[in-house]
Amino acid sequence: MRKRVLTYSLAVAMAVAMAVPQTVILSTGIVQVKAANTETGLKTGIAITKAEWGKNWSGTENYIKFTEMDKSASTSSDYCSKINKVVVNDKEYPVYDEEGKDNYYSMTYSDGLCIYMGSIKDGENTIIVSANGYKDKKIIVNVDKTAKTVTFVSQEDLGSGDAVIDKNALNNMITAAKAYTKESASDEKWNAFQEAIKTAEDVYNKESATQDQIDQAVAALREAIDTFKKEDPTLNPTEDGVYTVTLKATKQGSKEPSSLGGYFEGKAKLTVKDGEMKLSMLNISMAKYLLDFTLETDGTFAQATKEAYGDANSDGSYDAYEYTMSIKDLSKIHTAAALVSVMGSESDKGNYDKYMKADITFTSLEKGWKGYDKKDANQTLVDALIEAGADTNNDGEITQEELAAFNGDEGSLDLSNKNLSNIDLLKGLSDKIKELDLSGNKITEIPEGFFDNMTNLEYVDLNSNHIKALPENTFKNTKKLNWINIRANNLTEIKKDTLSGLDKLVYLELDNNSITSVEAGALDGDTSLKQLSISGNELNALPDHLLDDAGDTINFIELSNNEFVKLPNCINAATKKLRKISAFNNALEDISNIDFTKMSNLEEVNFYKNYIAQVPDGTFAKNKKLYSVDFHDNQISNITEKAFPETFENDYDGVLHKLDLTLNNIKVVDPAVMKKSDTAINKFYPQKNAMNLELKEDNGQKISWSQDLSVLDLAFWFDKTASDKAREIETVEDYKDMLEQNGWKDKNIAEVMDEKYDWDIITEVQKKNADGTWETVKEDTETDQAEELKGNFSVSNLGTYRIKKVLNATLNGTKQYRFTVYSNELAVSKNDDKKPSNTTAEQKPSSATTEQKPSDTTTTQKLSTTTVKDILKKVSKINLQNLKKRKVRITWKKVKNADGYQVYRATKKNGKYKLVKVVKGNKKVSYTNTKLKKNKKYYYKVRAYRTVKGKKVYGAFSSKKSILIKK
Repeated sequence: MRKRVLTYSLAVAMAVAMAVPQTVILSTGIVQVKAANTETGLKTGIAITKAEWGKNWSGTENYIKFTEMDKSASTSSDYCSKINKVVVNDKEYPVYDEEGKDNYYSMTYSDGLCIYMGSIKDGENTIIVSANGYKDKKIIVNVDKTAKTVTFVSQEDLGSGDAVIDKNALNNMITAAKAYTKESASDEKWNAFQEAIKTAEDVYNKESATQDQIDQAVAALREAIDTFKKEDPTLNPTEDGVYTVTLKATKQGSKEPSSLGGYFEGKAKLTVKDGEMKLSMLNISMAKYLLDFTLETDGTFAQATKEAYGDANSDGSYDAYEYTMSIKDLSKIHTAAALVSVMGSESDKGNYDKYMKADITFTSLEKGWKGYDKKDANQTLVDALIEAGADTNNDGEITQEELAAFNGDEGSLDLSNKNLSNIDLLKGLSDKIKELDLSGNKITEIPEGFFDNMTNLEYVDLNSNHIKALPENTFKNTKKLNWINIRANNLTEIKKDTLSGLDKLVYLELDNNSITSVEAGALDGDTSLKQLSISGNELNALPDHLLDDAGDTINFIELSNNEFVKLPNCINAATKKLRKISAFNNALEDISNIDFTKMSNLEEVNFYKNYIAQVPDGTFAKNKKLYSVDFHDNQISNITEKAFPETFENDYDGVLHKLDLTLNNIKVVDPAVMKKSDTAINKFYPQKNAMNLELKEDNGQKISWSQDLSVLDLAFWFDKTASDKAREIETVEDYKDMLEQNGWKDKNIAEVMDEKYDWDIITEVQKKNADGTWETVKEDTETDQAEELKGNFSVSNLGTYRIKKVLNATLNGTKQYRFTVYSNELAVSKNDDKKPSNTTAEQKPSSATTEQKPSDTTTTQKLSTTTVKDILKKVSKINLQNLKKRKVRITWKKVKNADGYQVYRATKKNGKYKLVKVVKGNKKVSYTNTKLKKNKKYYYKVRAYRTVKGKKVYGAFSSKKSILIKK
């Protein structure tokens, strides 16, 4: 950095001399701009003015939150990232909860710095926060634990008292800036330059200015000089062609940089044809969260086209998108509008009140276009290492000797979010590295022997990459590893010799991969393992003895978002310290294979969004430390107080803090069960059978169904009463009274929900196969429409049928799976007087079912495990993308055991679908449909097939997707 600053200093000196030859040339000593001496004074972190009481999502842990320490805000992100020590009333807190105590702190996006209650006392508390490069911050708060209140008293930034603030660089920069004259510059440009000088002088004259403020003023004035020196380009070209323009984004009506600028490259492509201009901008950051983008022209926002850019990821998504829109007069400031998922949804496109805004100013124009910026993969890594300080001789290169001697920041090397793909060079790192963070990059493979020299490595973070496999013995030399994070990659299996033999390993995170199998012995020798997290994969089983060596230490097992029909037997080994089991959103039908009574320390079980039909008496009878039990959205028809201990020995007055039985099939929840929980905050209704979804035989081979309430009613009922402060609504009559009291009596529930919700209601007619599995024979999706409460259909084959209703609806701003409701099962035979069977479809089918449950993030459905290999999963995650020249790219998620796929297309919503493509093999999960008509809407669906004994066996069709051809 110092090398670049000194070079810049000489350039400023020369510019001053050439710009004002009639004046005395400033000496190099005056105009030389030197880097601020950050060693002479520590920075001052964000000022703290308030403290608030907070609690985690389940209400089980309380903490004091300092929301002004926002790690996502530009004013505090650097300070927050440098926090390395927190001391509460002379007790040092670690950054994570190692032993299940409350003596720890955390940094979150929503609540900032969170101080848990372990060493917090009633009355005055002193908190000392330390951060690298910053003064220690002393915060005093008053706490009343009983009332759960906290009062901010004061904050003080501690320092040595003799820190020197270096203002030389700013003084030199101001002198250089004042040497320029107006000459041919416009009044607007000259006035802006003078204002920048005045702002810098104000900082210089401010006695209380911090070193950080001084450094920022130097950078701002440097940019002002650069801007003033540039000739004003003619920004509106008169000739047809392709041009390169540069731009900057600022907050509306301000010169302060906007975060929106970080979403896009700093240069854009301008295409001029017949006098009309079109601008293309490349979105390179937060691509999956940006739903729409455009610029304002002549007071209106032009509709932009969105094109995928670069290669698709394994899931069909892209890391970059190009937005193209019409534009006029580049010399003006334009308003940019971006719709991000946290502010709206797909249905909000065009509703610009929900868009994030910024001012866009075009700063230069150059004829020709050489493409967007791209770096060589190796150079990208070299640049990241230089930034981290590994280039000790400042020659712009990284040698093996420099790597071997490099220890990062006191043993920690953070290379996260650096767009890295080739990491071969890092094999030269040595035992001086204890922590290595490579998260948020584009790494696809770990080189052989990558960690061999990092023998003191304790922490490695590889999350959010594209790693497909780990070489055997990857960690053979890293016996001190305490924490491994490989979340959000593309792993498909865990082999025996990859993670075994790590006797210091405490935390293992393998969530959100595509893991389908874990070999026996994969965790052998991992005798210190406390937390195993393997959610968001495609697992239906784990080896029975997987946790035998960790049985005495493991306290948390995370299995959610997989395909388990029953809990893995290996859990039975975790009898001594297991505190929490999380297995929500699987296909669990039965939990009776696990002996919970031997787990004396069990505190929390999360089994929501499954198909569990029974919780037998005695299931948790000896788990006296339980405080949270969640069975939301299952198929339980009855549960008694005998499932639980007679008394609890927890911190919640001898009752369950959380007991969630909502959206099951319990007609009346036993009051004795309710009393096992804190009834002031727990709710037990609605239940699914309030819909009264009934299937019955009509005339001949015709079946009709009816229901009293919509699935939208159930969702609205649940959402309106979910809050601790809301009154419990136990009956349909009470629910209807609530609607009337709010003026909704005469409105359809779809009208009531339309303003704040988006939804899909999927109705499936299913027929039971001879092996007990279920096959969908008809499917219909109602999007943002009122649900049909009755209907009928013809059956060409005799057999047993049922109706399945799935709701995907907005929750916390994102459309996601909410719940599934089944009708009774109906046996259709030749006998017209055949009565419905007593078996209800609400009692989940056998473990050989192929019945599907939607994932949390899509409107498609997630299959439970099947033992019948000829039955395939339903195709999910289908995505349509407009391409140039009237083309559509269709992508979908790979289906296990498929031999190929069939793509069908229709030109009307309820029109006839025709086969347009057979994609053979299982490697390719995309198809580009060409020669389509502009401004016409097309509908697509996809299914997988497998060849068995010479015949094709088909899986269920995906949900239907539509797209309007725009170009």
